[in-house]
Amino acid sequence: MYKWQPKRRKEILRFLKKGFSSLALALFLTLLYLPAVPIQAQKNPPREKFEGRTEERRITVVTHHWQLVKWSGGTLSCDLFLRHDEWPSYSDVRSSCGDAIMAEWLTTPACNSAIRGNSVDCEGLLLRSIGEVPVTYMETVELPGIDLALAPFNCPVGTWCERRPLLELQAIEPLEEHEIQRVHIRVGRQKKVYNADNAVFNLPLTGEQGSWLEYWAESSYGDRSDRVRVRYRARVSDDGANFHFDLLDSAWKKSLPSGTLLWQVFPPTEGLPSVLIKPESPVQLYTTDPYLYLAGYLIQSGEVNASSCSDGGLYVGGSASPCGAELAEAQVIDWQNRYNAQILQAAQKHNIPPMLLKRVIAQESQFISESNQPYEKGLGYMTSDGVDMILSWNINYYLENCLENFEGYLCSPGYANLGETRQTLLRKYVLDKIGTSEEIEMLAAAIYASAAQSGQMVESLSLLAPIYSSTYVDMWKISAGNYYGGAGCLSEAITQVIDEGRHITWDAITPHLSAECLLVEDYVKKVMRE
Repeated sequence: MYKWQPKRRKEILRFLKKGFSSLALALFLTLLYLPAVPIQAQKNPPREKFEGRTEERRITVVTHHWQLVKWSGGTLSCDLFLRHDEWPSYSDVRSSCGDAIMAEWLTTPACNSAIRGNSVDCEGLLLRSIGEVPVTYMETVELPGIDLALAPFNCPVGTWCERRPLLELQAIEPLEEHEIQRVHIRVGRQKKVYNADNAVFNLPLTGEQGSWLEYWAESSYGDRSDRVRVRYRARVSDDGANFHFDLLDSAWKKSLPSGTLLWQVFPPTEGLPSVLIKPESPVQLYTTDPYLYLAGYLIQSGEVNASSCSDGGLYVGGSASPCGAELAEAQVIDWQNRYNAQILQAAQKHNIPPMLLKRVIAQESQFISESNQPYEKGLGYMTSDGVDMILSWNINYYLENCLENFEGYLCSPGYANLGETRQTLLRKYVLDKIGTSEEIEMLAAAIYASAAQSGQMVESLSLLAPIYSSTYVDMWKISAGNYYGGAGCLSEAITQVIDEGRHITWDAITPHLSAECLLVEDYVKKVMRE
């Protein structure tokens, strides 16, 4: 097992605990560890890109001709040829005439004498319309490139089949005067070339971690498509009678188990735990769990009448007694299922397991939105630090909310570079979603952020991608634990597992959780239970 220098390990733990943005962290790691990274831990080379197709075309359009001229003497200062029929905007004047002329035009004083036909004493610039004028110019037009479609031929993705899996690759040339000449397929060191626009081919069998498939096409246009690289797994059953096929490609994002593309990890062939299965309908999220604190809350709030119970239906701590729980059972079942549609929609948007989201809410609040905790609010007991994690590790959610508050140029460098004041304002903006229709989506975004941070944590600490150092189910357990306990709890325990030379599984992590992190184990057990 490759060992880090203590100083380096200390630095990476500091960044993980801080919730550093994934992009910044990746750059930091690249610079920090480049001389010492072993071969098996190096990243796969990026997809090879080619210059896009372009063509110069002569374009003639009808424009609206305007002029800026001097009030005094009528000297021409600037021509504007606009492709819209509205009054010229400031940006139109700036782009056509430059900053100096725009400034002179903006500072031109009103000239009331011009209304009476006397403009001799007027100063500055006059904007006047000349009329419609055809303008011809050369324009660089982007042409569509080669489109590649990869699809299973005889064995659906993620299933067992009686026949060895075949794939079909179809290359499409959108330019009518050209055609696809060849398609290329490479698996490991094996390469095949087909002198056609499509190919049906079988895949070599693999181990549990799969292998890389690369493909591209060439056109008579004189170029070729991007090289596409995806990971696949083709396994045979012990009796040799069946084959299982998996393909980690974004084309199957909706059908692939949540997290597989994020971590590039295959799901278990024996099937998923129920908490990680993707339901198709809110009905499949229906639960009938007995939540005693929810029952107690319903009794105390008057939703349930427990006056017939000798103890009032409550224990001293606020949970329901057996009598109170029995009376509140129907309302508890109704209450815990009222968010099912929102949970499914939010989970689908952020590509996380819906039932996992529901169980996280159950463990945090038992679906009671009111909280007497000063720093933990809402259904997910969200904190300011939790929002910080969301905005650092869920890039899409960060951009969506940042662009609603700030200009794009401020948001584009990432949350870490937004500045302390704007970060504070953005955290408050997200926290204010608690108690609104957007709260559950925020929690889904948080679970995705925790999964992204967990993937980076495992890879950074082990110097191996999760597919080589952990498993699909263990990664979700780590993500659930990270949501509850934070990167500080998990990173220290994972480091000790690595030092022991062991695979990063949840069972290997839990014995190393520190005293202040012991509740994480019980939390994950309840969230992931079968």
